[in-house]
Amino acid sequence: MPHTPDSGVVCINLLQDMTLSAANLSARQSLKSKLDLLGQTIKKVYPFGRLTREGQPKEYFAGLVLNKFYSFEISLENTLLHNDVFMSLYLYRYVYELHIKAQYIFSSALESECLKRLNEFFEGKDLTFRQYLEDTPSNAVSDKLKEQYISGHYKEVSRFVHPNYPSLKLSTERTDDQQFKFLAINIWLTIWHISEILRLFRALHLLNLDAKLSAGDINSLQEQ
Repeated sequence: MPHTPDSGVVCINLLQDMTLSAANLSARQSLKSKLDLLGQTIKKVYPFGRLTREGQPKEYFAGLVLNKFYSFEISLENTLLHNDVFMSLYLYRYVYELHIKAQYIFSSALESECLKRLNEFFEGKDLTFRQYLEDTPSNAVSDKLKEQYISGHYKEVSRFVHPNYPSLKLSTERTDDQQFKFLAINIWLTIWHISEILRLFRALHLLNLDAKLSAGDINSLQEQ
């Protein structure tokens, strides 16, 4: 492979054909099937009509989130198709943070507090993630959600979404198989967070999701 004359850095052709092991090809097909299922599940939530922030703030928020999930399913498929590990990081991190904020907003037992939190969200008033977690009752935050933030995957991923040396090397010092394994974790976790947000909205009877989606629909998204 050619080298730049001044630095000796290997110039890698990022557009070369992807070569995956048989095991990873099989795992890739499983992920594709799961994304197809996600697409089918998301389509079940429609239609839900026109919503307004002033008239139906909780349903309006849920509608915004569901529309985002519709585009997420398309983005995840493209990410899988092109083995785009960087995009998988972005999608995972986005939906993880959305999950924490949704749990925080709807965890209050007081309707007035829930509406206050929604209004603060709409107005762009943000908290730190530690504040979101501390201000959400422990029974509303799963161990898996906490672990990813405190010492797990979210913490690992966050260092790659900023312009630094590790993120610049992310796509140049891994084989296709290594890229895929990292990407696959991000996609699985993204699907998990989406399914948990759907479970939350269903439990809250938002947009009639309790009638449109069964518990089995959501559980099937988490089966590997």
